[in-house]
Amino acid sequence: MIRRAYVHVTGPPGGGKTVLVERILESFDGLVHVARCARVDELREPEETNPSGDPELRRYRAAGADGRCCYRFPRGSSTVDDFFSTDLMADYSEAVILEGDLPVPYVDVAVYVAPTLPEGESLLVRQLRDRAREAREQAEERKRLLSTPGGADRVFKQLLGPEGLLAFRPGSKGWNALRDGLLPKLLEMKRESAKGLEQGPTEHWAIAQGYPGIEGAPVVVVNTRGQGERGVAEQMVLDLKRIRKDPEVFEDILGPCGSRIPITAVAADLADPRDPGTRKILGRIKRSMKGGLLGG
Repeated sequence: MIRRAYVHVTGPPGGGKTVLVERILESFDGLVHVARCARVDELREPEETNPSGDPELRRYRAAGADGRCCYRFPRGSSTVDDFFSTDLMADYSEAVILEGDLPVPYVDVAVYVAPTLPEGESLLVRQLRDRAREAREQAEERKRLLSTPGGADRVFKQLLGPEGLLAFRPGSKGWNALRDGLLPKLLEMKRESAKGLEQGPTEHWAIAQGYPGIEGAPVVVVNTRGQGERGVAEQMVLDLKRIRKDPEVFEDILGPCGSRIPITAVAADLADPRDPGTRKILGRIKRSMKGGLLGG
């Protein structure tokens, strides 16, 4: 079996994901493949392409990627085996970087690259939310997932939170046993907790529009473009840390299954390899990559 480390780089369009991939490629001393991934639910089957004129693939190659491709896939866990069967994965590498959407169930480190907010705006905002309706919709979505191949794993990861992923690798015997034993109990706990939610919209903390998923990311880079954005970026980092320290904000944004494990969040000018924040985040990623190689 080929041992590889897996890195997932995600975030809003234009945030600097490809720039971070370039920095990783330049700093990692080993064979690395990069896949630019996009989930396209209209597809019937996954597609692997390697167009010579694609500007992103050319940037990967210039930065030192040993293999690269564009990979598009539909919804559904069956695409996991499809990705591992691609031409890209048939060749040897020590690490794989996945930019964009995630076609595999597990990575060694996931990094969210965020652009800075406009001056005067905040990452944490107050919004009217109908929590009871959200809970019902979430329950219906989980019910739908449980009827799909691999859906139980996806639901279990949502319910268990990041702590469970630290102890059990999805797909292992220990993971399967824990999932089968705890999943029904966790679903029942969620149903009971939803019964006490207020009916109708009420005001709660939320994440500003345009940053979906940043609240649960274990590693976040707020990408600055010059010193003029540094102050805004540093405030966004403080807001991210507040999510786990302020009980009210934590409950509103992460909920009862959220993780209180401290995250790595930095403000960094990714265009500058010498920037202290860039160097810090690269060190964090490289440690996880080396751990993935040792762990298999």
